[in-house]
Amino acid sequence: RKTIEQDTQNYIKDLNEAIQEDREEHGKKPLPAKEEVKAEKEIRHSTTDPESGYMYRENKPEGFFYLDHRTTDMKHNIITDAYVTPGNVHDSVPYLDRLDHQIARFDFEVEAVALDSGYLTTPICKGLADRHIFGVIAHRRYHPTRGLFPKWKFHYDSE
Repeated sequence: RKTIEQDTQNYIKDLNEAIQEDREEHGKKPLPAKEEVKAEKEIRHSTTDPESGYMYRENKPEGFFYLDHRTTDMKHNIITDAYVTPGNVHDSVPYLDRLDHQIARFDFEVEAVALDSGYLTTPICKGLADRHIFGVIAHRRYHPTRGLFPKWKFHYDSE
């Protein structure tokens, strides 16, 4: 096991800047600056292959792995980019950098992207909006706790 520092500071900094800009536009006084928080987490670290990452997903093998992230052209279904990360890096983390890489490399004019529900994160939604790209992202269907009724099974009874 190894303790690492989580890299969320750039995203937090961007959010705080956007909040301050919005407050200025609406004539509100700026919020007081918050103390920088260093988030740490404990991870499993391989002593034989330190660049790999420990992956655990339901119904998948558990251990130290690598993941490859592929970008495909929707029109012709051709793989236009492949990128490898440690197994403990979420699929959504390298997405915006890879998108920018594709745009720069092939001079693509990207109008829209289609992504599965794993990419429905606030940084990706904001990144797509900043790039003026329409994102079609599936949503996750959360299953209610066993024994509880889902919201759609309830009906309004005015009496």
